Amino acid sequence: MVEGARLERGYRATYLGFESLAVHHLKTNSPNISDSSNTTYSKSSIQTNYDTFGKKCDTNVYKVKDTFYFRKRINKKLYRISLRTKNLKVAMKRKKLFKMMSKEELLHTLKFGDYEYIFEYDNEEEFERRKKDVLQTHKEILEFETSLQTEKKAYNKAHELLEKFATRDEKGHPLTWFELEAKFIQEKKELGKVSATTYKAYASTFKKLQEYFEKRKIDEISIGDYKAFRNFLKSLEIKNKTINNHIAYVNLFLEFAVKNKLIKENNVIALESLKEEKVDKVNYTNEEVNEILEYDYEDNVAVTFAILAFSGMRIDEIHNLTNDDIKDENGIKYFQIRDGKTDNAIRQVPIHKKIAKFVKRTDFPLFKDKTSGAMQKKMLRELYKVIPKGQTKTIHTFRATFIEKALNNNPDKLHVIQEVVGHSKTKSASLTIDTYAKGFALDLKVPIVNSVFY
Repeated sequence: MVEGARLERGYRATYLGFESLAVHHLKTNSPNISDSSNTTYSKSSIQTNYDTFGKKCDTNVYKVKDTFYFRKRINKKLYRISLRTKNLKVAMKRKKLFKMMSKEELLHTLKFGDYEYIFEYDNEEEFERRKKDVLQTHKEILEFETSLQTEKKAYNKAHELLEKFATRDEKGHPLTWFELEAKFIQEKKELGKVSATTYKAYASTFKKLQEYFEKRKIDEISIGDYKAFRNFLKSLEIKNKTINNHIAYVNLFLEFAVKNKLIKENNVIALESLKEEKVDKVNYTNEEVNEILEYDYEDNVAVTFAILAFSGMRIDEIHNLTNDDIKDENGIKYFQIRDGKTDNAIRQVPIHKKIAKFVKRTDFPLFKDKTSGAMQKKMLRELYKVIPKGQTKTIHTFRATFIEKALNNNPDKLHVIQEVVGHSKTKSASLTIDTYAKGFALDLKVPIVNSVFY
């Protein structure tokens, strides 16, 4: 992560949905970057290693493992941005957009289908001023790239979303869901109180609002329109509970807009929640867990299931583990969880004696080439090789099963169990345990974790 770039990992990687278009600080003593519009490019002129420089080359573009990257020096630091292509001509075309960026840019993202452009800017006026230039350049890119058959579908989608930004009210800048998303996320980032998982949830709701209402002014959307939007979500066969969650986020967005005097009133607040079907979730039996743990999985999948079963950790917490997060304190080996769903998720989890050997010989991260979402999908597919698909049992059921066993084995240690699994305590308990005592000692957590067996 780039210090001083004001680009949080949670918002970039999770809220945007991928990590391939990222900004990185390259620790090199490279010469100043220059560019010539008359340069003729060939495959030999592109650098294959950003630490190596030749004489006749385009120093803004280099290639790592067949993928082209753009780099630019800002305030004496060198940054890189993935051009997300293996095609030289496409890379040089995409480079044009990033060359026009000033150092004041690179904090907000314009998203056009398959493209996401990251900018920094000091205020909304600066952002709006630069957007027009970006739109024009992006159109030029699309005109060129639509001729490439292999990426035609992605470009058409990009063009479609681009037009939604281009068709604006000539009288001014009406607040649409596109504009509100930019303002809402910006404030949340400044406050720094939102987890990566919540950013992802925000993104999902905003996407559906933008697809349904497109460029309509939010002030013109009535409660009847929101009921129609809810019916639209039903038509997608989304469960009532998920729809209620989406509407709750809509209400949150609109409250923000009213508070900041962006709209006059919140027209969704009177919309009643849908009735939710109660689903009785059942935890894993000992036989099921053992069947999963004994299945002939590839190494990293097997280790992931073992950690899930014997730690109570969330799947994305396991995805984020690195070798530096495997700690040892006074002979007690533990996982150091540095980030998570809430502040309570930041904790130390003793490594169960049953899996200590697995962990010791494992290289973390377990899935270096996958995002958290991609890892979860893969693990779910692997789970269905043993557990029949269609049941209420999922990857998260491991966490519920662990908590059930830990609590039954240690009924008088509720607060210690809550700390082990990263759950919040009551306000009074949290004040005493977390604020003053700074949490429970590791040696009190060890017997809790080791009491869980299948």
